[in-house]
Amino acid sequence: GPTHQQRCLVTWEECEADADCATSGACVRYYGAPLPLSSGGVPVCVGTYFSEDITGTADSQTGIGVVAVSLRSRVHLGISSDQPCPRCGPVADNPAVGDSFTCEDGPNDGQACTVGAASPDFGGVSADCPPDVTANVSGEGLAILFREVTTGTSTKFAGLPCSSSGGFPIHPDLGNGLCSDYGVTGVAQACTTNADCMRCTNDLATACTSDNDCSGGGLCGDGGSTDADRYIPVSCGYQCHCGFCDDGSGLDKTQPCFGDEDCETGSTCEVGDAGNTAPQEAPNQCQLGLCGLETTQECHDIQQGECSLESFRTCTTDSECEVLGAGTCVLGQKPCFENRITRTGLPSPMGSYCTSDEDLAACTSNSDCTAGSCEEDSSVPTTVGLFCIPPTASASVNAAGGITGPGAIKFASVMRVCRCGDGGVGCDEGCDDGNSTTGDGCDENCDVETGYTCTGEPSSCSQ
Repeated sequence: GPTHQQRCLVTWEECEADADCATSGACVRYYGAPLPLSSGGVPVCVGTYFSEDITGTADSQTGIGVVAVSLRSRVHLGISSDQPCPRCGPVADNPAVGDSFTCEDGPNDGQACTVGAASPDFGGVSADCPPDVTANVSGEGLAILFREVTTGTSTKFAGLPCSSSGGFPIHPDLGNGLCSDYGVTGVAQACTTNADCMRCTNDLATACTSDNDCSGGGLCGDGGSTDADRYIPVSCGYQCHCGFCDDGSGLDKTQPCFGDEDCETGSTCEVGDAGNTAPQEAPNQCQLGLCGLETTQECHDIQQGECSLESFRTCTTDSECEVLGAGTCVLGQKPCFENRITRTGLPSPMGSYCTSDEDLAACTSNSDCTAGSCEEDSSVPTTVGLFCIPPTASASVNAAGGITGPGAIKFASVMRVCRCGDGGVGCDEGCDDGNSTTGDGCDENCDVETGYTCTGEPSSCSQ
């Protein structure tokens, strides 16, 4: 969707400065259109904006890049399971970015809108169709801190105690340390560190102290291993990923963290409390907390059903989907996060790519592309980020989203460099007359000069 747009925090009206939003919050840069989400029968509409400037590095020759992004997400209770956000274009009309419709529901119901993003499940959404401010359950917004968005590999280990309210054995620092695989071995084995819970990688019911104790090519590992071949989803006690930074004056809900390394010098990452920094109560929603024993990031003994035509609807039988016209019920293992979360991106050097093709392949001419054209000065990186999500003021939203808790995201991006003076109007250029001269209507930054009107490519400008 559109970039560089500034909008009032509450009403989403276009603005240039805070003074333009006297009754509707600050003038901020939203990160795209509202995001519709629906899980477990709980719909939400999320508006996310930048709380700080993006910082980082990128190498155009290698395509390697790492950036840090600080966001805030305002979470609003949704309209319905199949329409979390006010809509700009129904699913049946296959809305695409740039299409024109009228807002359906919300404070701007019936007003004209331009599609800013589209979902195959929920239709079009637009900054012109903001959510109802009275449905906000997150105040100024949940702090979403992407401390590392990278084209490389990002890995986080759980190292904080889980709350005992989930019914799991708690972290040994709080007493009652038990290896987290006791549901598999049938033995409640006491422990003080992960090393007390070492298991064979091909037989998690077998305890070990060395590789010699493991048959069939198995290795001896534990839940904290940084060796990918030795990592197992078993630890001493049930450990959780997310807490909040504490500088000694109390937990800061604007600073969620995986560990001390995410906090400023002098602060530590601590477990949430019973107040508005609610603790992560359990490592996941698997039975006995056992995730990844057979298949990576899947509960070993809990299935979850999703309707085949509307995957946001959960189910246990076909009839639950059929009555809604949502297909049949497809059962699969419930997804979960393990003690170790890893995601890997893919760098993309600047070059020429088929940016409209699904595989975003490199190209030398338009004939190499099945759709669109071969775009020069482009890049198609995949970046990944791991982050902790604080709680909202809604218990139902927290339960459906598994928050406080970790999140993982993968961005499949298409980037293009627009060069002022090349004769083509792109990115945020207002004009491009093929030169870098000021005084001819299109200045050296490719902005239209005062009193001029510029059209075409290369741009022709006149007073």
